[in-house]
Amino acid sequence: MSREKLADAEERIIKSFGVQDSIVPLPDLVSQLTKRQIESMAEGFAERGLVSSNEREELVRRSYDYLDSAVERGLSPKMSYRGRAAGVMLKAVRELGLQVSKMDIARAAGFDKRSMATNTDIIDALLKDSST
Repeated sequence: MSREKLADAEERIIKSFGVQDSIVPLPDLVSQLTKRQIESMAEGFAERGLVSSNEREELVRRSYDYLDSAVERGLSPKMSYRGRAAGVMLKAVRELGLQVSKMDIARAAGFDKRSMATNTDIIDALLKDSST
């Protein structure tokens, strides 16, 4: 079956259920999940006393900026939202000079050391020439 026929069938099914206005495109959903993960991680760091309230806000803002830049530069859609959050969070923590370790970030995102290294390398490669 051709891609066009599949898309047409999918559209007809969605319309028949009347849910077309409540469906969120996958890229938007991943972005929302990633931003929620960033906020959750930053809040956890603040609760544990690793960052102040002002540092938490700046950490979230800068992580969002890095996320937007990484997506513009071609961040793989296959990378999990937790991997995206962890990678941009680490870059923001390093740039801000905060005392949050790589392992704290990995644990907050639910990763082990090896997975964290992979996610960090991907984000670093995309943002190494970034001016943000």
